[in-house]
Amino acid sequence: MMRASSLPYPMRPSAASPSASASLTLSRTAADAGRPLAGITVLDFGQVYQGPYASEDDHFFSRFTAMIRSSPVLPLIGGGMTRFQPVFVDDMTEGLLALLKCSETAGKTYEFGEPQVYSFKVLLELLLTALNRQRVLIPIPFALAEMQAALFERLPNPPLTRDQVRLLKTDKVVSGAEPTLGDLGVQPRPLDEFLAVFKDKYS
Repeated sequence: MMRASSLPYPMRPSAASPSASASLTLSRTAADAGRPLAGITVLDFGQVYQGPYASEDDHFFSRFTAMIRSSPVLPLIGGGMTRFQPVFVDDMTEGLLALLKCSETAGKTYEFGEPQVYSFKVLLELLLTALNRQRVLIPIPFALAEMQAALFERLPNPPLTRDQVRLLKTDKVVSGAEPTLGDLGVQPRPLDEFLAVFKDKYS
């Protein structure tokens, strides 16, 4: 059996979004009991992104690309300090297949994310560079961003939701204490490779 959830753990109760609450509760239950989840392989992962030609919205690069194409400014929610170790969806899939094939993973926790750590601000700057665009980056406190997101949620396709703002309150990085994709023989693709293809589609 496998339980998957987004990094990080533990999370501050005030920062937990509704989508993270269930996984957070399960992780704390196991931690408070002082034992691993017997027979369960736990998978924690960073921001998952897809190729630029994927049919599904990855809710990050594709979402902010839409903002870049429609607005002269970009919001640096929380000052842009949130840290990420994003993981390409194909690398995550390869890691999942490796976990399913290996019975020795039961009772262990694996953390998926590429080796490089990026701040939210740096990710937006890299995306702007890849798209050959210039935009004004405006720092916005979390409280104000949540109020704006509440208004956006009245739209049919909101560019930002309160759940997304709350998820930005915590870093999405591996702890360094658990096995990763590399321990499963999977070499994570660098973000630069993804952004180069992204540039070809949107430039």
